[in-house]
Amino acid sequence: MLRIRQHEIGDGGAAYSPPGDGPFPTVMLFHGSEGAWAGWSDQTAALLTAHGFLALPFRYATGGNPWHAGRIVDVPLDRSVKALVTLRGHPLSSGRVGLYGVSRGAEHALLLTALMARDAVDGLPDAVAAHAAPDVICGGFDAAGERDADDPNWRSWDPAHRAWTWRGSSDDLLPTMPIEIERYEGPLLLTHGTMDAMWTVAMTRRLEERLRRHGRRPEVRYDEGDDHCPIGAAAENRHNERLVEFLWRALGATVETNSTVHDPLWTLTRRPRDDERTIRRGFGDAFMRAFWSDCGVEVTPNQARRVDLKEAGLIWSDEVRGMEGNVFGLIDDQDRTIQFYIEADIPDDVDDARHLRIVLMDFPQPEQSGSYGRRVTMGEVHGLIETAFKTGLDHRHFSELTFIAW
Repeated sequence: MLRIRQHEIGDGGAAYSPPGDGPFPTVMLFHGSEGAWAGWSDQTAALLTAHGFLALPFRYATGGNPWHAGRIVDVPLDRSVKALVTLRGHPLSSGRVGLYGVSRGAEHALLLTALMARDAVDGLPDAVAAHAAPDVICGGFDAAGERDADDPNWRSWDPAHRAWTWRGSSDDLLPTMPIEIERYEGPLLLTHGTMDAMWTVAMTRRLEERLRRHGRRPEVRYDEGDDHCPIGAAAENRHNERLVEFLWRALGATVETNSTVHDPLWTLTRRPRDDERTIRRGFGDAFMRAFWSDCGVEVTPNQARRVDLKEAGLIWSDEVRGMEGNVFGLIDDQDRTIQFYIEADIPDDVDDARHLRIVLMDFPQPEQSGSYGRRVTMGEVHGLIETAFKTGLDHRHFSELTFIAW
């Protein structure tokens, strides 16, 4: 039986799905200036499908073939909206759809989302991921201009070309106009290599600054030393794992799928060897299950991910931002729980938040209809997580706790 299947999605092209009847969390992918036929977006779609997603590599460039990238000129973004609606309504889709794009595809994803938010178009994407994105609209692109000048098919670049249209016009989509993604309130992941020689990382830094100025909290990752796209196995693996985890948290946490594909979060976590299941280096619990919530994007306790101490620390540092209501928790092999609730936002003018006592450490005791807890500083949490792995989650190993009835 095929493990990855294809399905025609109107004029949007062919989507990839796992076996089974779904429903599957869904992703619409946008290629870059390499064009639809280069195969990179199809490769990423197949990777997402292997982790439980219905994925559509949307072919939007005009012209082009396996030997020629085509043009990104006067691309109607209304067609992208139509494809998004069709994809969301597909019988295999869960109805939760995210967008992912790289380079010009990142521009496409951000601009489409911003315009839909600005004009209150129904069916906004449920999450957006963009790699090497610009912060402004870019001009039209014709691959013929990338040929050698003595090639008979070479064309000089025409600055009058505009890349996009919206509702039949490009008048308010001129090059250098800002992409107003700050209008979007949903989960947003921005990534960029710090040594990008094609589109400077400064563009994503400007996007991040503008988003935060408007009160948004995007997930932003800068890959030190990377160029325009991840190069090499280690960089590819890091990028893909981060992408899959973000999309699954944003799109898949509530989906029950009739499929033989394993839970994507579980397949991303290396299963411990038999000799790792015992106590290591004096740690009472070498592995625990982690759950967390970050501004509505969450991994619930029912979908808690098996982690070791290092992974738990990285989740606290990288996935849970210092904002009121966010939480990180661990469950041990006796189903005991520790939770760290952030009770107040970290002020924007604070560079080092380690001294802020804004975290409630909590040990729920359902059988006693209450919990043991105390307030701790942000800087104490890593040490407390390490203590949890050393001693287990018996609250009696933690000092100065107060019982509070529910």
